[in-house]
Amino acid sequence: MKEVTKMMDGDKIIKRFESLAAGRAEWEGLWQRCSDYVMPRSGLSNKTTQYMFDSTASLAIQRFGAAMESVLTPRSQKWHSLMTGFKELDQDPEVGYYLNSVRDILFTARYSPEANFANQMTEAYLSLGVHGLAVIYVDDEPGQGLRYQCLPVHEIYVAENSVGRIDTVFRLYKLTARQAAAEFENLPDEILRDAQDPSRMENKHEFIHAVFPRQDLYPGRARDFRSAGTAPVSPVNLPIASVHLARASRMVVRESGYRVMPYAVSRFTVAPGDVYGRSPAMDVMPDILQVNAMMKTIIRAAEKAVNPPLLVPEADILSAFSLKSGSINYGGVSQDGKQLVIPLQSGGNLPIGLELIEQGRTIINEAFFINLFQILVDTPQKTATEVVERAQEKAQLLAPVMGRQQSELLRVIIDRELDILAGSGAFAHLSCPPALTDSMSAPVLPRYETPMARAIDNQDGTAILNAFQAMAALAQFDSAILDIINYEEAGRTIWRAFAAPADVIRSKEEVALARQAASEAAEEAQQEEQAKQALAALPALIESGQSLAAAGDKLQGLEVNDD
Repeated sequence: MKEVTKMMDGDKIIKRFESLAAGRAEWEGLWQRCSDYVMPRSGLSNKTTQYMFDSTASLAIQRFGAAMESVLTPRSQKWHSLMTGFKELDQDPEVGYYLNSVRDILFTARYSPEANFANQMTEAYLSLGVHGLAVIYVDDEPGQGLRYQCLPVHEIYVAENSVGRIDTVFRLYKLTARQAAAEFENLPDEILRDAQDPSRMENKHEFIHAVFPRQDLYPGRARDFRSAGTAPVSPVNLPIASVHLARASRMVVRESGYRVMPYAVSRFTVAPGDVYGRSPAMDVMPDILQVNAMMKTIIRAAEKAVNPPLLVPEADILSAFSLKSGSINYGGVSQDGKQLVIPLQSGGNLPIGLELIEQGRTIINEAFFINLFQILVDTPQKTATEVVERAQEKAQLLAPVMGRQQSELLRVIIDRELDILAGSGAFAHLSCPPALTDSMSAPVLPRYETPMARAIDNQDGTAILNAFQAMAALAQFDSAILDIINYEEAGRTIWRAFAAPADVIRSKEEVALARQAASEAAEEAQQEEQAKQALAALPALIESGQSLAAAGDKLQGLEVNDD
């Protein structure tokens, strides 16, 4: 099959970029306002706190980011396993062992110090809370392995496919001439001249990275990670096109491709007709602005109360007046002792202002789910059943938001990770079981095992435990009612519901073999016990036999005498 080697048209890339930029323009002002009042360092400009008079939103976004990490990608646990979604395959012990081994290799690579996964995911969650959009670029760094980068929203331009999934990402970024010369071999003359001039090599130039589905891709190019590396495929023929070009000259400086999407783009919530997401900060921006304005007023009022304006009868009475502690001022009282300098009491009602501010702070904290996240990360002094029930209640409220992050953010990241690691031979030493090899169409899917996922998934386990309690009460009247319970299936359901390790529980075949071995061992033990009892009784039998023989001889002698 003939390979495609023709370079992309830079003019077409620029035109598409300009179209995406026009569609994004209406969001840029809103993003900047959210940055100004919630997290100034995330903005494109004015990265200072000059607009902030209240820190409620800035503290809430930090707690929001930490809580999102705790319920989605906690660093202290392996927050997902791998499965196929086919019951027969997932119950196969060999398949389970293989996928667990793949998962362990993946987590080791993901959380290596060079990968920088945890820090970049925290930045992604903060971006979701502020701008409603998070972008993680999963790179294959030569000699280093996986590398993660959370990109600022003002660099990203996106488009959806027909089913509402983001399949096109354009990134506008800057490199110095020196960096560009080290990164690309094919550069415009002006950048090459800057790179060779010590006085201009730090001049920055704009580049565009365009990633989108390749329109002329051949069928069958996308491959499963289990077979990655088995057939050479030119990068320019891979399903996802990757084009870097210098914006000013419209010159393509690199063209390649990906098997899977390298950009994981997630939205917090999406309104009908929108491409970019909406954030908790956007939802309560009126309250954030109001609280900041009221706090500014309260600060001014408090300053007036502490250091109030002075009322004087004449313009020059304060010409030699000192407000220092312990100072002596002449002319401040009349001859009859009347005070001539009086502080102005504005009569402002500070308690009402503070009450309104507190109401606004409560609304802001609720918008960032602070109260809902608390139950999922805390361990209150309650029974296990109460904790599970409360966690399920909160998780059901969070499920729509968390589900989007699992599908748009984490799923894309995991697919990209598996593709990179498989291509690098990280799984080559593992023996793929025949059942999985024969079912190459079976997907490899993540099964999330975070606190929130467990709260949703363990409903069956909780129902079984509650049913056991009710059945125990009925069994007091008739114990035969317990015969209707299939204890083995109940145990397996509870095991899965509470996300216990799959490689610890035995398969049905292993259980059958264990029961057969136990039965045979019990039968052997019974036979050994019978042999021991027979051996112990042998002396008595021998003695009894000797006595019987002596009695027989005596009886025979008596019969002879009678004769």
